[in-house]
Amino acid sequence: MEQIDGGVHLPPLSCLFETKSRAVESDIEPVAKLVARLMRRPAGVIGAVFSPAGFTQPCRVLSRSLAPITVLLWTSQDIETALQHPERGGLVAGLLWKYRQAVDKGVPDANLAEWQDCGPSDRLPG
Repeated sequence: MEQIDGGVHLPPLSCLFETKSRAVESDIEPVAKLVARLMRRPAGVIGAVFSPAGFTQPCRVLSRSLAPITVLLWTSQDIETALQHPERGGLVAGLLWKYRQAVDKGVPDANLAEWQDCGPSDRLPG
């Protein structure tokens, strides 16, 4: 049985979550494990690793070299930014924005601090 910390289904996107609550930056291991889990899922499923301490530079570099990008990286700054903007849809809209950056720019670690410059299409309807 696999241990997955959680998931969310936002049609047409499904995302599995892995959280790390270490005092040190996460290395590539949680990303690699999540990629292995995603390989046993339908192609449209992505992953997200939440690491409040951030990620090592080698982890960021290796994550950018995944083809296709299947795991999005979240730092404490990303989480705080999403939670501070419930009017934009909070974590859910932040996830969709980070996914859009992975699609548009090929980056798994887009910084949500740049989210403030987004237009209405980066917010959830309603």
